[in-house]
Amino acid sequence: MALAGGRLLATGAGLHPLAKAQALVLVAYGVRLGGFLLHRELTLERFKVMAKRIDEKVLPAFLTYMSRSLSPSLCSSLYARRKEEQIRMTLSQ
Repeated sequence: MALAGGRLLATGAGLHPLAKAQALVLVAYGVRLGGFLLHRELTLERFKVMAKRIDEKVLPAFLTYMSRSLSPSLCSSLYARRKEEQIRMTLSQ
């Protein structure tokens, strides 16, 4: 979500002030959410055990890497693209 807001702010020079405010909210919410998930992953024992259990299953290293790092990035990119198109359509009306 932070990526979605950042892309809008970077590319939207002619955005309406409300669209800019929404983009800033997306950045703030995305950073807060990412921080919370990182904190939860690193500090709560339940999630450490769950990650260990997942790693103990026979998964190729590539799949483990994909599930932990690239999947959230790809999801965020797709969301950013969709949100950007929705805002542009709203502004063009």
